[in-house]
Amino acid sequence: MSYQAIKYTKKRDLNILATETELKLTVTADDLVHLLKHPLLANLSRRKKLYNIYYDTPELALMKNAIAVRERIILRKTLLTVKLDQNKLDPNNFGGLSQRSEWEGPSIPGQFDFQTLIDDVATLNFLSQLTPQLSPIFTTDFYRRTCIATFRGAKVEVAIDQGLIVTKRAGSFFQEPICEVELELLEGKPSALFGLARVLSRRARLHPSAASKAQRGYDLYLDRKLGPIKPAAITQIPEASLQQTFVHINLECLTHLQVNDVGLLLDQDDEYIHQVRVAIRRIRVSLKLFAKILPLDFVSHWSMVWRGIAKRLDDARNWDVFVAELLPL
Repeated sequence: MSYQAIKYTKKRDLNILATETELKLTVTADDLVHLLKHPLLANLSRRKKLYNIYYDTPELALMKNAIAVRERIILRKTLLTVKLDQNKLDPNNFGGLSQRSEWEGPSIPGQFDFQTLIDDVATLNFLSQLTPQLSPIFTTDFYRRTCIATFRGAKVEVAIDQGLIVTKRAGSFFQEPICEVELELLEGKPSALFGLARVLSRRARLHPSAASKAQRGYDLYLDRKLGPIKPAAITQIPEASLQQTFVHINLECLTHLQVNDVGLLLDQDDEYIHQVRVAIRRIRVSLKLFAKILPLDFVSHWSMVWRGIAKRLDDARNWDVFVAELLPL
């Protein structure tokens, strides 16, 4: 089953079709203070409280099929939302960008009127069968401030969220903080999101994150611990050109790097260093293999950049080997 990144909203009883392309960035609470002073965020709105309840079956059938069902409560208004995680359904989405099909409309708390909300037959039938089994799994409770930023010809909605993810497990409550920036493309090219993120990061350290609030909620509910992740096998696209193949390989390598680089700062497992080094090594090899079809200045610049990063990680890896293996001997 394939889906387009579509977002439906209700306005005057009409379905408005829009594309949702979003880049999520995590930030610490301390750095957020500095980020809020950035000139591009001068027109941030007042804080708005968003309380969300995520539902699933006891067997987590929705999670296993990359679907999220959410009730969002804003003051006295309730919205029912169904999201399809395009990153999991489409293997061609990489680099921290999330593209999700989304249907959203007014609802009554605890009632799931999927019939009037969803126009995709397969999704509608699947959810209708599961409706009697749906129950709350976790909640997200946060404040949001937004503004519209114009950057390189693109229009971007900037949303800053702060709050908590909460779930109940074995009779006890567990929570995890939310402190993140979401850049949603309204008009223009997706590359503008990364450019804007780079400009904003001059005031605060922003870290691209592929994990949605829903994924983090499930991780908390299932008590899934963060750990090093090995690279997946690179998929082949027979009809792709050499340039497209180069881009495809490198985006997969960047995804591998991104899911491991958070662990570099934890100082808990040196396997993170190894996995990031593997990702970078594969990128550097691809630059050499495809050098003849790439611009000379592109190859020269990025070869130097990745070589410098690799050198710093090589030093860290050498110290790990020395302390953990050679020194005890």
